[in-house]
Amino acid sequence: MAQNNPKAGFTITDYNGERSTMQGYIVQATAANLPAILTDVGNVRTALEDITLGVVQREYGQIYNTLLDNSVPEDRNAQRERKWLVSARDKTEFLDAVNAVRNPNFNQITTMEIPCAAVTDPDDNSLLLEGTEQADPANPYIAAFVTAYEALFRSDAIGELEVLEIRLVGRNL
Repeated sequence: MAQNNPKAGFTITDYNGERSTMQGYIVQATAANLPAILTDVGNVRTALEDITLGVVQREYGQIYNTLLDNSVPEDRNAQRERKWLVSARDKTEFLDAVNAVRNPNFNQITTMEIPCAAVTDPDDNSLLLEGTEQADPANPYIAAFVTAYEALFRSDAIGELEVLEIRLVGRNL
């Protein structure tokens, strides 16, 4: 089912100039919804800039591919191996308006890794729940990312996603 569904993604550059990509399914673009999709992409990009240390180098989708910034971040902690692992579930039970077509991915968990995770927000507050490696959902930058993520990304059946958890993963944690 997923092979025909469009994706949007972002490439993030770390301190060493290495690049890592995150991507996910999005709704099919039409003339009517393209402005909303591009707004959602911009919201995710802004939220990524607040919860990662890397440089968001590129955003892309099947209908666009925009080079944003080719520089390397100044923070040596911006390493593509330190990531946010986003876990979300498909919350769409039916794929049609009359509830006749069941979503085969309903309640299935999907994950996405985001490179160059920051552990403090732009205001220098921790992005983590105290004593854990779990992102603090009460932090306004994490909350903004969750809102932007849920607005843009879909399951491979194009069901709406609900973020369940964001956890810091990778080497040297």
